[in-house]
Amino acid sequence: MRPNSWLSGISKTGNAATNSQAAEKLIINILDNGTMTQGYHKVFGNVIKVRLPNGAGAWWKSSGEFIGFLERFTP
Repeated sequence: MRPNSWLSGISKTGNAATNSQAAEKLIINILDNGTMTQGYHKVFGNVIKVRLPNGAGAWWKSSGEFIGFLERFTP
């Protein structure tokens, strides 16, 4: 994880249950407060991105398969 990442509740070496709970809270916040866009990615095909106003977010394949979290926009 990058230094100063907005994904502060998730640890690559942490407890899986704790990480899952933190990720669920992040995804709920993103879906409740984010803006959805659809686009095409050369590897994943059609994708859906949901971003918060600061750029942090998550993205999925059009099939609904989770791809990952998106970092904030950098100035």
